Amino acid sequence: MNVGSKSKVLTIMIIDIVDYTKLSTQLGREKFNEVDDMFEKLTLPVFEKYSGWVIKKLGDSFLVAFDSATDSLHCAIELQNGFWEYNESMPSVPLKIKVAINTGEVTIKGNDIYGEPVNIVARIEKETKPGQIYFSMPVLLSMNRHEIP
Repeated sequence: MNVGSKSKVLTIMIIDIVDYTKLSTQLGREKFNEVDDMFEKLTLPVFEKYSGWVIKKLGDSFLVAFDSATDSLHCAIELQNGFWEYNESMPSVPLKIKVAINTGEVTIKGNDIYGEPVNIVARIEKETKPGQIYFSMPVLLSMNRHEIP
């Protein structure tokens, strides 16, 4: 095994803003920065609450890892509810998100993760509809189904 890497089973989440590219081309820099700041304000405390850690932010999305599938789903539900409440407050730029989750063994190298589970969660995210949470069968098998409706 490479000394600089290790393997671990993690639950991985991608949260993505819907139509971000279109949105970013329609906003001036100041308004764009406000929207980006709001995205972080609505997400980062929720990740922390459920012991998720941000692997990386790629523009309009976060790749987040959790030790618990159940915690990742509680986090996803709270995120969707938080964005719904934010949008109900009639902001000038509403933000819709989609959340995809997968569980599997990844390779950790430095502050990044690699492997098939990461590729699969990216594919799940592409199919996820705005306002929804999609997750894989490994998440279903790993989570505490008594806690998640």
